[in-house]
Amino acid sequence: MSRIALPAAVVALIALAALVLPMLLPWSHDAIDWDHVRAAPGTAGHWLGTDELGRDRLARLAVGSGSG
Repeated sequence: MSRIALPAAVVALIALAALVLPMLLPWSHDAIDWDHVRAAPGTAGHWLGTDELGRDRLARLAVGSGSG
């Protein structure tokens, strides 16, 4: 196996996640969940937690990675 195979696979996986993940998430990147403002990672329904406005961090990360 060549030295470039593993880094290429990692880049391909990140690119695939950036394209597919926003379509699979059940939350919108700008939806506000007032019941879970500043929720810690692992909170029910919010794998990476929420920000100070209650927006899901995973959804925002997925949308941001696809637009870059």
